[in-house]
Amino acid sequence: MYLKYFLITTLGIFLGINLAYSVNFSTELFFVSFVICFINFLIKKFYKRNSGKEKSETSISIAILFLVLAFGILLGQISFSQTVLQKENFSKFISQKESFLGIISKVKQTEKSQQIILDLKEDSAFKIKIITSKFPEYRAGQIIQIEGKITEENIVLPDVENRIAKSFDLQLQDSLKNIDGQISFPKIILAEDSDIEANLFEKFSFYLQNKKKDFVKTLDTFSPRIVAALSAGTTLGDDSLFSKEELENFRIAGLSHIIVLSGFNITILIIFFSFLFLNLNLKLKLRTFLVVLSIIIFIIFVGAEPSILRAAMMGGVLLLANISGQQYVAKQALFLSALLMMILNPKIAVYDISFHLSFLATFGILYLLPIFDEYKFFSQERFKNKFAKNLLEIFKLTLAVQILVSPYIIFKFSNLSLFGIVGNLLVVPVIPIIMFLAFLIILFSFLPGLSIFFGYLSFIFSKYIFLVVEFISSFSFSKLDFSISSLEMFLIYFLIIFYLSFEKKRIKIQKYLKEEK
Repeated sequence: MYLKYFLITTLGIFLGINLAYSVNFSTELFFVSFVICFINFLIKKFYKRNSGKEKSETSISIAILFLVLAFGILLGQISFSQTVLQKENFSKFISQKESFLGIISKVKQTEKSQQIILDLKEDSAFKIKIITSKFPEYRAGQIIQIEGKITEENIVLPDVENRIAKSFDLQLQDSLKNIDGQISFPKIILAEDSDIEANLFEKFSFYLQNKKKDFVKTLDTFSPRIVAALSAGTTLGDDSLFSKEELENFRIAGLSHIIVLSGFNITILIIFFSFLFLNLNLKLKLRTFLVVLSIIIFIIFVGAEPSILRAAMMGGVLLLANISGQQYVAKQALFLSALLMMILNPKIAVYDISFHLSFLATFGILYLLPIFDEYKFFSQERFKNKFAKNLLEIFKLTLAVQILVSPYIIFKFSNLSLFGIVGNLLVVPVIPIIMFLAFLIILFSFLPGLSIFFGYLSFIFSKYIFLVVEFISSFSFSKLDFSISSLEMFLIYFLIIFYLSFEKKRIKIQKYLKEEK
C-alpha cells in the first residue's frame, strides 16, 4: 500500500515541477489540482456517510495525486521565479565590459581549454562560467579578478512571457548549475590579497576537488594515456583525458555511462564490496556497515559532488534490496530518495539528465529484472558453466536498463546505439578490474615502480575496451538517428508500465495455480 503512495507522490511532484517550468497556465493548473483533490475528498466522505462503507482507494489515490501535483507546481513556480529574478538582476552586466572579483568554485579541463566557475562574493551571489586557455592551470579555491565582456548570446534568460511550448524539453544545463553568464578568454589576475574568504564547507569541497585533480594527474603520470583516460573516467568521473573522437565513439557504442561516475559505477562498487566482504564470512550487519563505509570513503575520495551523491543514493537503493532481500523495501527507497532530491532542488526534475537516467536505470533493475527471472529463456538452469551464468546476469541487467532508458535517450539526443547490449556484455565484466587497478595506481604512487606496474597491467584491459568501442563504432549502422516527441515518449513509458503491471499479475496467478495443484 505504502509503495503505491510513494509512487503517486513522486510522480505528482515530478509532473508538477515540470509543468511549472514549461507551460504558461501552471497557476491555473495549481488551483484546478486543489479543486479536484477537494472534490475527491468530499466524494469519499459523502459515500461513507450514506453507505457506511469506505470508498475504494481509487478516490484517495486521485486526491493524493492532485494534491502533490499542486505542491509540485508550487515548488516549480518558486524555483522558476528565483531563476528569473537572478537572471534579471544579472542582465545589467550584459554587453558591458566589467571587472569581477570572485573565488573559483569549480574547474573542468577539456581537450583544448579550461572551464572555470567563478562565484562572485562581493554584494552578489552570481556565478560566471569562464572559458580560458588550458594553461596556466587554475585550482578550486583560488581568488581571481577577471576583466571581460558578457554578450547577450552567452547568457540564458528565461522568457517569462512566452515559455517553451514543448513540455519536458528543457536542456539548459547552465541553468541547472545556476550559471548566470559566460565570458570567453578574459584577462585573469590572481588576487590572493583579497578579503574574500570561503566558508568551512566550501574549503572542504575545494580540497576534495583539488585532490581529485591531483589523482587524475597521478594516473596520467604512472600509466599509458588510454589507461589514465579510462581509469579517470570510471573511477573519478573525469573525462578530460579523452579526445572528442573517443568520447563520441563511446557514445555510439552505447558505453558512455562507464566513463562518467554514475549510479552504474557505484552499483558495480557496491557489488564488488559486497562480494569481497561476503567471502570474509562476516555477519550481515557488519558486512552492510563495511560496504556503506567503503562507499562513503570512495565518495569523499572522488570529490563528493552533487551528481556523485545522487548516483550513490540510487546505488544505495540496490544495496538495500540486496541486503534486505525485499524488492518492496528497495522500491520505496527509490521513490523516497527521488522525492527528497526533487524537493531539495526542484531543477533536477527538469534539467538533470543524469538524475533522470539514474532513476530510470534503477527502476528497470527493480521492476523489470524480477520479471525476466520468471522466464525460462533467462533461467540459469540452462547453463552449467559459472561464466555463462554470470554473462546471463549481465545480459538481463543490461537489457532491463536499456529498455527503460532508451525512450528517454532517443527523446533527448535523437539517436540510439544499436549495439549497446552487446557492448555492455563485452565490457562490463572488465570495469571492476579497471577501477580496482586505478585505485592501486593512486594508492602506491609513492612507489613509482609499483604504480607503473599496475598501470601497464591495466593497459591490457583498457586496450581491450578501446578495441571493442572502436570496432562497434566503426559500423555505419551502429547508431540509429531518429527522434520522438514528448507525447510519444510518454506513450512508450505508459506501455512499459502496462506491460510490467500485466506480467506481475500474470506471474502471480500462475504461481497461485501451481500451488493449488
